Amino acid sequence: MNNEEKIAEQKLAIEIWDRDIYQKKRVSMDVVMEQQTTLTRITKVESLIQVREERIIELEQEFQDAEVEY
Repeated sequence: MNNEEKIAEQKLAIEIWDRDIYQKKRVSMDVVMEQQTTLTRITKVESLIQVREERIIELEQEFQDAEVEY
């Protein structure tokens, strides 16, 4: 194998590595986007839970007040 063939082989190997790196970066970016979307959803659900917990407390207080009146 002469130098030109070695160089061509190494260039091909570099191109394959570059494609592999690019694909892994794309997958990584997709995972990060999915992670951010999931965190946003979790934040929204936590907010809804907080609102419902506050409403439960209000209703429990109203119930206790109603019991005291009767």
